[in-house]
Amino acid sequence: MLKPVLHRVLVKPDEAEMTTASGIVLAVDPKKERQAVEKGTILDLGDTAFLDFTKEKTGITLPEVGDRIYYAKYAGKTVKDVDDSEYLLLNDEDVLAIITKD
Repeated sequence: MLKPVLHRVLVKPDEAEMTTASGIVLAVDPKKERQAVEKGTILDLGDTAFLDFTKEKTGITLPEVGDRIYYAKYAGKTVKDVDDSEYLLLNDEDVLAIITKD
């Protein structure tokens, strides 16, 4: 498994949706569609991720491992693990929002 360093965040991007809400199947090249995917799950955090944005300084809830997030479009670097799984390494500032059920 990959271990992010410093202020990096390791994210598993959601798969691009291949159907619309009405059930229409889209013919999309997944390699090109990766750019449009803006949601994912945090798998790991670097040691200094979000250190500048602590709750004491900002009063906000910070993302944690396991949280589903929105991230900045075109952000980060796509990387592959030893098993060829694709992940995304983001800077902590590229995390835009935590997705909650509320």
